[in-house]
This record gives sequence, C-alpha cells and structure tokens, in this order.
Amino acid sequence: MSSRILSYGTRLPALLAGVVCAGAPDQVTNIFKPLSTPADSVYRAALLTLAVCAAIFVTVVILLIYAIVRYRRPGDDAGGG
Repeated sequence: MSSRILSYGTRLPALLAGVVCAGAPDQVTNIFKPLSTPADSVYRAALLTLAVCAAIFVTVVILLIYAIVRYRRPGDDAGGG
C-alpha cells in the first residue's frame, strides 16, 4: 500500500507541471522560429552543422560514384555466348 502512495507522490508533481506548462498557448515551441538571442545563435550553429554535414555527404557520394565507375570490373569481351 505504501508503495502505491509513494508512486502517486512522485507522479503528481510531474503531472501538475505538465498541466501548467501545457496551458500556455502563447509560447511557441517551433525550432524554426527562435524567439531569443541565445536561441538564434543555437539555430545558426545548427544550420552551420547541417551545411557541413551535407557538404561531407555530397563529397562522399561523389567520390563513391567515381570509384565505382573508375574501378569497375572490365567486361569479358572474349566470353561465350
């Protein structure tokens, strides 16, 4: 019985915090619209990271396609058929 009371006692503050925070419709939680100066700098850092990762991805894909085309196994011209 006491474990059930303890369980409710630990869940109640989280439930109340969720109700209080959920009742604020004026707070926009959109990562694409930063509302403060620190959020704007984090957004810019995230865009920079995304751009660097995209450039690395494109470079690797181009090098992979080049290696596949350049070093593919030659066809068997003398083969049967």
